[in-house]
Amino acid sequence: MQEEDASRFQTELEFVQCLCNVRYLHYLAQNKYLEDPAFLNYLDYLQYWNQPQYSRFVVYPQALSFLALLQSEAFRRELSKPELVDMICLLYTSDAADEEDSVDLGGRRIIKKKKITKNMIELYNYNI
Repeated sequence: MQEEDASRFQTELEFVQCLCNVRYLHYLAQNKYLEDPAFLNYLDYLQYWNQPQYSRFVVYPQALSFLALLQSEAFRRELSKPELVDMICLLYTSDAADEEDSVDLGGRRIIKKKKITKNMIELYNYNI
């Protein structure tokens, strides 16, 4: 039984950590996973990862923030919109605030900042 528990623990930990990838969340929204009651129940079940005895294993703490945000129907609905995904990506890029109109992602490419609408900011602030 301990082997099964260890496997389940690792599988759930890997899934929770995937939630830090906003493009993955966008994929889930576009493919209607975030509308499936069984999947929503699973996300609710995974809230136990916010407890200190479990959260200490999470390498990407923003995954827990997104896990909490996914409890909001409004946030799940907005995730299907590419402009929200772009905004979140910019918020998690450390040097986005330092640049005037672009962001350097490790020399790989330059992303022009998108116009962030008032509704997107209100949604983000409401859910955090």
